[in-house]
Amino acid sequence: MVILNERYPLASEYLRAQLGCAAGIDATVHPNDEMCIAGGELDAQDPDNVLTLYLRNGFEMCTTVEQIARWRFGALDRASVLLDFASGYGRLTRFLVHKLPAERITVSDVVGEAVEFQVAQFGVAGITSATDPDAFECDRRFDFIFAASLFTHLPAATFRRWLERLLSLLTPRGVLVFSTHSAETFDWSTGMPAPEGRDFFFVPLACSRVLDPHDYGNTFITETALRALAGERSLLRIPRGLSNGQDLCVLTPERDCDFSELVYDTGVFGTPDAVRLSGTTLSLAGWIATRSRRCPIRNVRIEAGGCRVAELTSLAERPDVAAYWGDETYLHSGWSCSIDLRDLAVSLDDLLVVKATTESGIEWVQYVGTVGAAAVRIRFAAAIDENRRRSEAGLRAQQALDRAMVERLDGANAHAAELEERVRLLAAGNARLHATIAAMEASRFWKAREEWFRLKQRWAAHQSFEHRRAKR
Repeated sequence: MVILNERYPLASEYLRAQLGCAAGIDATVHPNDEMCIAGGELDAQDPDNVLTLYLRNGFEMCTTVEQIARWRFGALDRASVLLDFASGYGRLTRFLVHKLPAERITVSDVVGEAVEFQVAQFGVAGITSATDPDAFECDRRFDFIFAASLFTHLPAATFRRWLERLLSLLTPRGVLVFSTHSAETFDWSTGMPAPEGRDFFFVPLACSRVLDPHDYGNTFITETALRALAGERSLLRIPRGLSNGQDLCVLTPERDCDFSELVYDTGVFGTPDAVRLSGTTLSLAGWIATRSRRCPIRNVRIEAGGCRVAELTSLAERPDVAAYWGDETYLHSGWSCSIDLRDLAVSLDDLLVVKATTESGIEWVQYVGTVGAAAVRIRFAAAIDENRRRSEAGLRAQQALDRAMVERLDGANAHAAELEERVRLLAAGNARLHATIAAMEASRFWKAREEWFRLKQRWAAHQSFEHRRAKR
């Protein structure tokens, strides 16, 4: 079990910065929780950073549930019962029990151990799920069903069936909220582009240590296909609306649901990307942005060493950020501040926190890390970006060579096909000629002609014999 203590200062600081304190949240993590296992690049290698990201994702999912419930019911506590489906080991539950009484929360996962852990640790109700929707036994109905990172992994054989099964568990006023992969997020998640011209695509990748890749891989689905599955029900899709990594889908049973009143805050994303020490001045800079058009950033706060060192109500231009994301709305996303170390003692071991408050009133903690780690991270990130650029350049060059080879091969194949066609035509002509000759030879005229030539040859031979005899 992982419990917050001095070994996890970043996770503790994240909860303090995001919620005001760390004591209220149970940060106990089961050792088999796949969502909290180190892996990936940079921060993801450090257990403290992994736990921080884990808690951040849990908070963001809880905020998602709160916002949708506020739109649908007026407040989350007005939803009678909630089902967190494919809940894992409680990434969301540890936050949700502070928003809703535990007896009104049900969790369900195909891994029985995960359900048992949440029931024991958080006091919620639990149902062990199954890979087959028809085998899932549940006799309750729910006002709110949340299914994160489930439909992003299902093959076609179970995608529709699980969607219908969960919809059948909704009350008449209920809402189903789930996540999917669009072409953009599928590429981001799998490292491979979604195939063009396809509405649904499943790759049996090993996304879990306990589930068969053919049951739980990586899935891409278009909004057109989703709406076809929704049928007469109402569907809203929010691009990258869940933790900036998956598309968020809101589905209600009624036909003409009005989503216009749903002001959804997708949160913020960005990073510090410059840390410089010049004399006694420490300069920090980075960028921060939001995908939510209706909830723009109101202000940004920078904290270092436990002190607020900057509060910005306007952001500087970052053309590089806008160009990278291909979106001019990210142009004004830059922030920077300077710290005079003679007035404020900040060391490389002190914590750096970047927060942003949006027009929705939510304060999002975008970054937590030491000042020194930010500097190292930036250098490593730059090196990784350079290696990635080189790899991409090499890949593009190889792809160009491959295309040239394919074109040459296509040309050779076309020439071979042309030669084969000419050979076929010659063979066909030869066969027709043989057939004509055979028909001529079988005719009475031809037989009479052949007989005439034989008689002519005999007469010529006779005349020659008589001529030689007369000379003797």
